[in-house]
Amino acid sequence: MVALLATLLLASPCGSAATLDLNDPDDAVRALRKVFCSLADDVSTVYRWEGRVYSRVPGEADRHLFDTLAFSIRSCRSHADAARGYGFRVVAREVMLYLDPATGEVLRSWRNPFTGKDTTVMHIVNDPMSAPFPQFAIARDGTPYRLPAEFDGTAGRLTIEKLLWYDSPLGGDFQRYVGGQYHATEVFQFFFDRTDLLDADRDDLREMQISNFRVGPWAPWMAMGGRPGELVYIGSGALVPDGFNALPAKLRREVERNYPAFTEPPDPDDQRPMTNSWQRFGKIMGPAD
Repeated sequence: MVALLATLLLASPCGSAATLDLNDPDDAVRALRKVFCSLADDVSTVYRWEGRVYSRVPGEADRHLFDTLAFSIRSCRSHADAARGYGFRVVAREVMLYLDPATGEVLRSWRNPFTGKDTTVMHIVNDPMSAPFPQFAIARDGTPYRLPAEFDGTAGRLTIEKLLWYDSPLGGDFQRYVGGQYHATEVFQFFFDRTDLLDADRDDLREMQISNFRVGPWAPWMAMGGRPGELVYIGSGALVPDGFNALPAKLRREVERNYPAFTEPPDPDDQRPMTNSWQRFGKIMGPAD
């Protein structure tokens, strides 16, 4: 009897924590979900970041044009498919403010150093920034999902690269023949504790650091016309466990005053197509004269 009891105790140690198995596609998707949001359905998750924006023009030194202050608010909901296994869909909104690098104040207008003209600043206000379809453990072609994370001891990181090339939202009917594609590169990195990520008994990460890098075209509100060059965005930030009310006061005031819906993520059933700042510019400005 003593030997049997000892065997049972060794096989099922008291207080042992359940662990996600990254070799199991269902668990790998759960781990991805913990990076993006909560394992609990419809619970808000907030990231914030700040950074700088530089110009890059052939033949001249880069210029520090703006500072930035930003956040994303999102939630997830579980989905299941008999053939494709566990899945989830994320719905999100995000705001990125352009700041005066000298004063730190939110910019309303900006003197363009390349043209010498004043322009009205249009901040990045994306609603929604939601996934069009759920992420499932098994892809449509039958490939099992594997989390592209790397680990160094207890330190983990996940890198997501986006190579963007599509018809410009502000282009004409013949842009595929004469040019006018939107071309940008984005890199996002998430840094977290491995044990925290794989703890199946926790719905949320306790902490996470993030970084982002982006190279893309001039913002349309800058009115740069066909001038050669591009913008380089560099930023870093963190998960905000205490939610929207814990964001920097400057960012929180701006959102509450001008974008009050952004204090919460979109409805989990929201099926609106993803939007971006170029589409928003086109809707607000209308066709050029």
